[in-house]
Amino acid sequence: LWGVYAVHTHSVGGLDLYYLGFENAQGRFDQGRASEQRHSVGARVWGEASGWDWNFESLYQGGRFGEGVIGAWTLASDTGFTWKARPSS
Repeated sequence: LWGVYAVHTHSVGGLDLYYLGFENAQGRFDQGRASEQRHSVGARVWGEASGWDWNFESLYQGGRFGEGVIGAWTLASDTGFTWKARPSS
């Protein structure tokens, strides 16, 4: 397993960029046994402002398992809003 991860922050949040590599000479899945190599590239944007908070992440993974080609992706979001406390009566 190897990789690199970079973070850039600003006043309301930040940006994360990353790459992860993985190699397994003896991968075992339902399709059988073979060597596998995977490369994952992702990005994450996060922050909060004016009551809003957000966390968006995207990832693509490519590689090989034996003679087969690996191609996978995902998108994820965690977004919310926090109301200010109501004044008590």
